[in-house]
Amino acid sequence: MQIHIIAFLVIVLCLSAIPTQAEPNRVQRNIEHIQQLWSEGQIGLALTTVEEILTSASDDARLHKLRGDLLLLQRQNAAALTAYDRAISLEPKDIEARWAKWSLLARMGDGAKAIQELKHLTEAEPTNPVLRYR
Repeated sequence: MQIHIIAFLVIVLCLSAIPTQAEPNRVQRNIEHIQQLWSEGQIGLALTTVEEILTSASDDARLHKLRGDLLLLQRQNAAALTAYDRAISLEPKDIEARWAKWSLLARMGDGAKAIQELKHLTEAEPTNPVLRYR
């Protein structure tokens, strides 16, 4: 009897670890809510919200990119750069995160790293006409 209970608990735990189809929709709704807070000028609340959501969805590149944007608005450049790096590590072809990182590096005056990021962008978007002029 105990073996059946243990087996049942193991199955339940394994199944609960499998992401459901609703999970991406929940994250997307959260992103939309955070963007709404941002558009209303509630940057602090938006940042707090994204950080809370990241505790349960830490592998979502979109959330890290959004966190970076919010940190940038609060002039927390080093933390924003870390958030962009995390987004890129999760999704190396995330063009928006790469552009944000390049822009921040350029503003911070780190030309060498900004050029390196432009090289990554050129590899990801070889036909982008903007990259030809940078």
